[in-house]
Amino acid sequence: MADEGTVDNKATGAAGDAPPVDTVTQKPAAAATPDKGSTGDTGKTNPLLELVGDDADTREWLGKQTERAKDVPSLAKLAREQDKMIGEQAKKLGDATKGMVRIPGKDATPEEIKAYKDTLGIPETPDGYEFKVPKDLPEGLPYDGERAKAFAAKAAELNLTKAQAQAVHDWAAENAIGDLTANKEQSDAAKVATAKAETDKLKKLWGPLDGQTFKANAAFADKALMEVGGQEALDEFQRVGLIGNEAGQKIIQSAAIATMLAKFGQAVYKEDEILRGDPGKLNNPFAEGSSFNMTDQMRMIKENRDQALSFIAAAGKKPSDFGLTN
Repeated sequence: MADEGTVDNKATGAAGDAPPVDTVTQKPAAAATPDKGSTGDTGKTNPLLELVGDDADTREWLGKQTERAKDVPSLAKLAREQDKMIGEQAKKLGDATKGMVRIPGKDATPEEIKAYKDTLGIPETPDGYEFKVPKDLPEGLPYDGERAKAFAAKAAELNLTKAQAQAVHDWAAENAIGDLTANKEQSDAAKVATAKAETDKLKKLWGPLDGQTFKANAAFADKALMEVGGQEALDEFQRVGLIGNEAGQKIIQSAAIATMLAKFGQAVYKEDEILRGDPGKLNNPFAEGSSFNMTDQMRMIKENRDQALSFIAAAGKKPSDFGLTN
């Protein structure tokens, strides 16, 4: 039996899990501070921590590792596995970087720069670029060699490889061809629309296209143009778009110009006695219809060749149809 004023530690701690009590203060005694080799449990130490000395970072790292490795053999195995993993990752990284070229820095030597360019295929001068001229260039798009030289200089400035420069060159050429083709299609469509609109204007003035009046006026206009202005005048009219050219045929692009030429032709060649209107009213033997007469044709050709040529033109026919030349 315990004395008064004391506590029977054995009785209160019978279960073995109560902390010791200070017999003077009646308070739990302070827990013992573990030493540097302790795992945190009083009386127990981790022998692995004793191997690394007092370096705090290493002790912290090792403490984390010993959560998976409780002794030296298992720790060594863990370290070996980690080293193997690191080696495999390094190999993969090495394989991934094979063939990579280091870009020369600001302090690179001329030799390093040359080696870099040689490795990638970058010419040292613009003359090192050799561009292939695109095949089947459209007639309206001649190859511009001077522009190609200018691009070569820019390619050298940008350190483009030969393959890169050729690819850009080809891309630009393909786009130019595409633009030209699209513009030509639009232009052709516009010319067709214009020709139709201008011809409709003349049909209102001269009648149907296959009518004698239309043919006679067209012949006057053609004669005035070719005999007074000649091929040079025709080329100029076609250049400015007043007369079209389709398979060698003159296409009306301006009703006003056609009317002017027809009136001019009538005024200049009035002595040819060509009708201002329907040539049939002059009993034109070359015109289709009731006035057509082969006997009169031969007589006129024999007696007045120039008049015959005029009547043939008024009939919308060609001198060659009757064995004549201009």
